[in-house]
Amino acid sequence: MKPDIIERKSVKLETPEYSAGPLYNRYMGKCLQVVFTVDERAIAENALTHPDILILVKTAVDPIESPSDNGVLFEGRHFNFRVDVPLRISSACLHGSLGDTDCLCHQETIAYMEQIREHGYGVFVYMPQDSQGRGLRDKVRDHRLIHGVDEKGRKIEPVSAEESLRILYPEGYDIRRYGVLKEIFTKLGLAGIRFRYLGEGEDKRRQVVEETGLLIGSALEES
Repeated sequence: MKPDIIERKSVKLETPEYSAGPLYNRYMGKCLQVVFTVDERAIAENALTHPDILILVKTAVDPIESPSDNGVLFEGRHFNFRVDVPLRISSACLHGSLGDTDCLCHQETIAYMEQIREHGYGVFVYMPQDSQGRGLRDKVRDHRLIHGVDEKGRKIEPVSAEESLRILYPEGYDIRRYGVLKEIFTKLGLAGIRFRYLGEGEDKRRQVVEETGLLIGSALEES
């Protein structure tokens, strides 16, 4: 007599829109990494410099071991119903990652990931919006003015970081948008979860809420 076969639920980690899999991160610990690929329209509308958006999700209950019943990767029970889930949305910064001494982005990224690890669960989004959506070439132009060099290599009077941005972009430097996260969070099962935003950028938090409709409270509200 053949033994009964127990049919075990599984979670789908590969779709046309995203690839997901386990990751042991030095700063966040064990988590699930999701690379979500967006189309050209989303790239243009959100000032992305690359189609792939990286989301690291640390859960209290492993979604691979405890898959949801509705076909999405995550649901509320993978976190903690009683406490808002920490959320950090960071923009890519290649210069900071490579050691730019004028930039604190890399250190701040590590600090936020460690906060999520210490909390026990949370979501970290790494948006491909280098140089606040302007891209690396514009970052180089900005650095030239700060270090007192024009586009032909001639010495000029150095200016402050704030002044360089006013010179290059009088209409405003930061062109980042976040509306694409509404679609991504919905398809991953994260849209209905209450978040607590990590960071002091209250204007950014309000912008994300306005553009996505996600439930994101401020850490300042808890103090």
